[in-house]
Amino acid sequence: MTDTAPADLNPVRVAIIAAMDRRLAGTPLRSTGRLSISLLSIEADVKRWYLTHQHLDLKELFQARVKAQGSTPDAFAKELSEHEAL
Repeated sequence: MTDTAPADLNPVRVAIIAAMDRRLAGTPLRSTGRLSISLLSIEADVKRWYLTHQHLDLKELFQARVKAQGSTPDAFAKELSEHEAL
């Protein structure tokens, strides 16, 4: 079967976008607060290649949103600073 669903109804894209929103809000379900493509794929419960080879637009959107946000979500700022102190 071929994937002919519109991009916004593709379950992989929906999972990635939902994971992106959770990570940027500081409320991830499956990963730490680090804002990387690898951890975004873990959060979305999809293989990393979906972001690095198939849905490059979502990878670029995530990177742009991280850059625009300019910082780590508040929910993880304390944990990261304690980790850096070690």
